[in-house]
Amino acid sequence: MMYWVSEDFALRMINIANNLGDLGKEKYGKEIFLVNYRNIKLKKMSSDELLSEIKSLRTEILDLEEYPHEYLEGKLTSFEYLLRYILGEEFEYALLLEKIQQLPCEEISEEEINTLTEQSTDFLNKLGYSGSLQEMKEQWYSENYLESGEVIEYAKKFIKALKEETLKKVVKLHSDDEIDAVQGITGVFWSGFSKYPGNYKGNLTFNIDKRWNKYEFIHVLSHESYPGHQAFYSRWDYLLNTDRFPMEAAYYLLNEPINTLFEGGPENAIAFIGWGDERINSVMSKEEVFALKGIRLLMKLTRIYQTNASYYYHTGKMNKEQSIEYMVNKGLMNELDAINTFRFFSDKLSVTTYPTYYYGRKIVEDAYNSVPEGKLEEFFKILYDQPHTNNTFDKAIKKLLNK
Repeated sequence: MMYWVSEDFALRMINIANNLGDLGKEKYGKEIFLVNYRNIKLKKMSSDELLSEIKSLRTEILDLEEYPHEYLEGKLTSFEYLLRYILGEEFEYALLLEKIQQLPCEEISEEEINTLTEQSTDFLNKLGYSGSLQEMKEQWYSENYLESGEVIEYAKKFIKALKEETLKKVVKLHSDDEIDAVQGITGVFWSGFSKYPGNYKGNLTFNIDKRWNKYEFIHVLSHESYPGHQAFYSRWDYLLNTDRFPMEAAYYLLNEPINTLFEGGPENAIAFIGWGDERINSVMSKEEVFALKGIRLLMKLTRIYQTNASYYYHTGKMNKEQSIEYMVNKGLMNELDAINTFRFFSDKLSVTTYPTYYYGRKIVEDAYNSVPEGKLEEFFKILYDQPHTNNTFDKAIKKLLNK
């Protein structure tokens, strides 16, 4: 096994994460300790013992090199604040985002909104639609919806091709890697979920209450499968099994400063495999590639409004009704999607994780676009083969670009 500090340190680190997951589930009924690669058994600790353990582990990383020290310090800080939050201590929203996710607390600019609005309008105009952006989107969506009974088969249609493209262009996976279950679910607020039981196998679940535009669904499918979450989960397992990934990172817990990149990579999955480029995508027609590229603009724009709604709600600028109304009237959303988005970002354990979708997409996209083609292999190694917080990823990319 590979260790940055020691086996004892890694086991204690994983046990804290496991305890936080147990506390979160006990108090809020939600799983946040999602992957335990080595099935380390939980050793229950009191809150005082956990705080003492976090403090003790901090003393053991002081002499590490900058990268592992900064990574582990970021995680230990998130442990402390997540624990205190679960125990009922109240924090300003900005402080929670900073300490748990290493993210800013701010409104996304009108300039970014206006740029995406213009690009989205131009995309739909080129498809032959006219009217307001909301009207054009609704009309285009109505012509490209998947019926709820079609969603799972549509997913299975593309999974093989997504994996093949991932293996060729992004990252290698173990030969046993496989998605062995795809299913639908109702009554949830999320769109899709990737579960990793282990041994390179993954399960996908999709919300079939949602009215899916088929091109939107391909983006979400790639996010949950390849080169998204399943690729990350499976790759990390393979690296752990070949002593190329530190045991201190051998788990996945929500509400940590690795969440942003773990969502940001999958948010850029279609770009990584080039499916928005008709010169590269051999699976779809020219018209389908154009639609796949264009819908990403609409998805980015809607995500901004969703993230702003979360910001307004958690900083007291809007109440529940106002934030839902804002998403419907401004964010190009139907009422069900807006209500589900509110359910998502108002969930007690999604308070800090919801903004990771917008910021993760942006952080990874900006990095990816800044890397010359000759260094893309190194970029993917940084993203898929090394554990990173936002801060350590930023430094790794700057080093790659000699900045």
